[in-house]
Amino acid sequence: LAHHVQHPNLPLLTHHFLHSQLHDDTSQSTVNVALPDLSDSPVSVFCSAISTFYAPSNLSGLGGMHSECIQSTPWWRKG
Repeated sequence: LAHHVQHPNLPLLTHHFLHSQLHDDTSQSTVNVALPDLSDSPVSVFCSAISTFYAPSNLSGLGGMHSECIQSTPWWRKG
């Protein structure tokens, strides 16, 4: 995937993002954290997702529940 999107640091950035999401220790830098090798792990890419969340300031749904469909396309800028 990193090669396809032309971003060679994508695996490292993904590791750091996942570590920051799983560990609530904001005082520790993620630069020196030992990360597992996920290079052979399968990756799936989806062009759409549905997000359901609670937004108490927007009472558009049942008690503030809101749902959005997020769509993208790989051909957005290249044709």
